[in-house]
Amino acid sequence: MSRTIPMSFFAVALAASVVASAPAAQAADAALRYRSYVSYFNAVQASRLAEAKELLAKSRLDDLKGLNDAKALAALTQLSSPLENLQFRKETLNGNETTLFVTGKFSQKADEWKDANGIVKMVLDHNDWKVLSEQWKRVETLKEKPPTPAQLDAIKKLHDAGYPTPSDEDFVQSAVFGQLSLIKLFLQAGIPIESRVGQGSTALIESARGHEDAALYLIQQGADVNAFSDTSMTALMFASQECGMTNVVKALLAKGARLDIEDAIDGKTALQMAEEAKCTANAALIRAAVR
Repeated sequence: MSRTIPMSFFAVALAASVVASAPAAQAADAALRYRSYVSYFNAVQASRLAEAKELLAKSRLDDLKGLNDAKALAALTQLSSPLENLQFRKETLNGNETTLFVTGKFSQKADEWKDANGIVKMVLDHNDWKVLSEQWKRVETLKEKPPTPAQLDAIKKLHDAGYPTPSDEDFVQSAVFGQLSLIKLFLQAGIPIESRVGQGSTALIESARGHEDAALYLIQQGADVNAFSDTSMTALMFASQECGMTNVVKALLAKGARLDIEDAIDGKTALQMAEEAKCTANAALIRAAVR
């Protein structure tokens, strides 16, 4: 049986989640975007495909072309179990794109509910915010041994920062935005440094896209410098294309970053990427390492 998520708690949830310095208009806009997502979520849960399609971005609609209704709904359904207690945590707005971070609970057995974290990407499409992608993951709690006092302290600080159930996705997402203080807390809370999400990216791979302090810290903490994503992109490849990441390139090479890996799309190495990006200092360091 499908479950409809109510909207009566929006104002309270959002007021607690939007940072105090944000303008009131931004908080109101965040409420509208979240409300639009909940409408989409409820439509999918109730198998109202036509209604769900009205709230999808054009590129996502294109992915559904040629599918019958059953297959289209299956493609839109992120968890096989019903979700309830959907809650807004925070939003990251970037121009005409935004990312909503939400939580919920799923059930595989009667009266047995577990936490799940969701990342929802939306785009502004003809003056309306539409859902571009949605990713849910069940939260795996730390079970091996009781958390240490340091872990408990980090978990409490993360909870206060808007992460009630710290997860791998939260950790890697903090690296996407170079949020060093959060990265440190996730590691202290016991999240594995080699956690992977999305297209197989690790925190180091994501931070190497332009966040020097975060990348250097993760390297110092022992992150695998040769980990690569599903498209065979390494931290060195991303850093080599960022001319301001020369210190990171140097640190990666010092830790034994491989130079022979080619990306799966264009077959290019880190050196070729540095040269194409005209990052001369990065290219010089890599050439020296090749010799």
